[in-house]
Amino acid sequence: MNYEEAKCIPISAVREKIRRIKFTVPKNANTVEFLEAYLKAIGEDYTRVDALRWLNNMFGESGNYVCSKKAAKVKKEKRSSDWRILQEIELEDLALVRCLERKGIGLDIARQYLKEIYIRNRKKRESMYALGFKNEEGDYVAFNPFIDEQIGKPGITIIRCNKKSRKVIHVFENFMDMLAAFTAFPKLPKNYDVICLNSPNLITQSFAYLTSDTYKKVYSWMPNNKRGIKQIKQLNASIKKQQGMKHMICNEVYHGHVDVISWWKHQSKTA
Repeated sequence: MNYEEAKCIPISAVREKIRRIKFTVPKNANTVEFLEAYLKAIGEDYTRVDALRWLNNMFGESGNYVCSKKAAKVKKEKRSSDWRILQEIELEDLALVRCLERKGIGLDIARQYLKEIYIRNRKKRESMYALGFKNEEGDYVAFNPFIDEQIGKPGITIIRCNKKSRKVIHVFENFMDMLAAFTAFPKLPKNYDVICLNSPNLITQSFAYLTSDTYKKVYSWMPNNKRGIKQIKQLNASIKKQQGMKHMICNEVYHGHVDVISWWKHQSKTA
C-alpha cells in the first residue's frame, strides 16, 4: 500500500496490533505518523518507508480499508516509477553503509550483492543515493530510508551457487531478508541457489524456475503475516504438482518477528 492508502487505516486498528506502551504522538498525527512515533519509541527504524513496511506486514498490501478516489489515483500513478538510474558504483556511501549496519548487515556481504546507485526523479527533479539490487531484467530494486521500489522493469533475482549438483533452493521476499539470512547462516549462499522475489506480486515468476527437475527441496522465508501465509499457500500449490519435491517452511526460525530482517536486527543487538 502507498502513503495515501495507509492513512485510511484507523489508528485504533493499529493499536490492536502493537505493544501497549506509553509514547509521545505528534498532534493531529495520521496513521503513518502514529506508527513512526511508535517505532521510534521501541528503538526500530522509523522513517516513512519503515512505517509503510510495518503497515503492509500488519494489514497486507491493500489494508482492507476503503480509501478515497484520490488515494486510488495515487496508487495507479505509483505503478510506473519516475526514478531513473544515473550511475552505479561499488557501495561506499557512509549513510547507506550505516543503514545496513543498523540492520545487522556488514559491508563485506552487502558489496557481494548490492551496488550504490545514484537516482533522479524526472518529475520532482530530486536526486539521491540508494542501495541497488539487480533483478533478472537487468534493472534494480532501489532502497534507502526514503524509497523502496523497483526502477525499470520488475523482476525476480536468481543467485546461483557454485555447486554442479543443485537439489535445494531458498526463496526470499526481498533482498534485506535474504542478506539477513546470508549473514546469520554464511553457508547458505555457498551451498544453495536462491531466488529473491523483490515484490510479493512476482511470486508467480518464480514458479517455472522453482519447479525445474533439478530441485528436490524448496525452503521459503516468507513474512509472518497474512501476506506471507498467502505466499506460502501459492508455493505449496505449485510445488505439490511436482513429484518428489518438498516445501520446507522456515518461518519458525524468526518466530515472534515480522520477517527475517527484523529477527536478525534483534539478534544482532542482543549478541
